[in-house]
Amino acid sequence: MNINFETNVFPLFHPQSVDDLKDPCPVFDGRVWHVFGSSGTVTTETWRILHATAPDLYGPWAEHEPIELPINGTGVAAPGVTHECGVFHMFIQTEFMKSGGRCEHAVSNDGFHWVVLSPAILAIPDTEEDGIYDPHPAVIGGGRYLVYSAMPKFTRVPQPDIYLARSQSDSWFGPWKRIGKILDHNDVPHHNTRDDPDYEWGIEGAQLIELPDGRVLLNATCFLPDGLRGNRQRVFLP
Repeated sequence: MNINFETNVFPLFHPQSVDDLKDPCPVFDGRVWHVFGSSGTVTTETWRILHATAPDLYGPWAEHEPIELPINGTGVAAPGVTHECGVFHMFIQTEFMKSGGRCEHAVSNDGFHWVVLSPAILAIPDTEEDGIYDPHPAVIGGGRYLVYSAMPKFTRVPQPDIYLARSQSDSWFGPWKRIGKILDHNDVPHHNTRDDPDYEWGIEGAQLIELPDGRVLLNATCFLPDGLRGNRQRVFLP
């Protein structure tokens, strides 16, 4: 597929039924494009799982009913989805603003109807991974990985860094072995420091992509140390 950025029209997709849309994850099943994400409102931090489809990545998009999963949590959102061998695999958080949380794993044959399996990763109390969220799947060198945000206990606001886990079966069914932290606050010079009196948030929303030459691209979001709060979030490529 070729995209002409000079003639392409943005926004790519604008939801009609909610105030806000974030965490978009486009997936091609060999026939149709799907986009999964978080739809809701930042006012109350209330989110549901968005699902839309289109014949092409640039649309037109048809928005479907939010996906309902039998998963408990105050922050069930930010799905990371991949499609392999005719099966969709969704990895999704249960919390993001407090300790605890799970990286849940659900599967689907069509992107509409889902079965929830055992969690892929659980938070580890009283460690640097006391809270986990924002899981995203990636295939690197033929291996299956999950990149995610994790944070220690906090008193003011979450301060997550970026962590990685690898499937020991080289399938999306795990079991998953934690590799550890791969990106810290101190590795991002344009990110607010932990002791900043106007600290806003940590590093989150990471994705890994294997490039054709074998290198691995990581993109994530950070928060600038200066500027108006609510307008300091940026995407960066380390």
